[in-house]
Amino acid sequence: MKPGMRCGVALAVGSLLLAMPTVASADNAGPPMTTTQARKVYLKTVCPMNRAIEALTEAEDATEANWATVQPLLLQVADLQIRTANKLESPDRAWPKNVQKYMPAVIAIDRTGAGSNYLAAKAASLAEYVALLEAFQAEFPPTLNREIKKFMKARRIISKRLDLPEKDACKGV
Repeated sequence: MKPGMRCGVALAVGSLLLAMPTVASADNAGPPMTTTQARKVYLKTVCPMNRAIEALTEAEDATEANWATVQPLLLQVADLQIRTANKLESPDRAWPKNVQKYMPAVIAIDRTGAGSNYLAAKAASLAEYVALLEAFQAEFPPTLNREIKKFMKARRIISKRLDLPEKDACKGV
């Protein structure tokens, strides 16, 4: 598989399947989290998914890549994307006001990615999976392009406002 094949692909078809409006931090008791608390919650929530995506990418890019290795990792990523979206959507306490309105974009992209990953995991072989990824990447519809742009903006703002490290944010989490 070509290095970097997955970039953006985990988003493609799932936008039609699972992306839905979300409201972050609904029905949370107590005051919003502090920036420090929010940083810890955010990293504890997203890092397992990020590590799973890294493992999947390594398996896909391996010289001896095979479907028996890639498919379970793909399903694990999809499961973690759903779990991550649900945790980001319903933390124990509300997100700080300066990041709260950006959480729906992150939640939506996780659900979108999960949908496309569940669909791609139905491939019968690694070759079929690669063909699916290539087809997904051919041309993203305008709706998905808007969703990706919202996510990229939200991720930048959340990272800055929660003072996340630019590199290795999940190290030690």
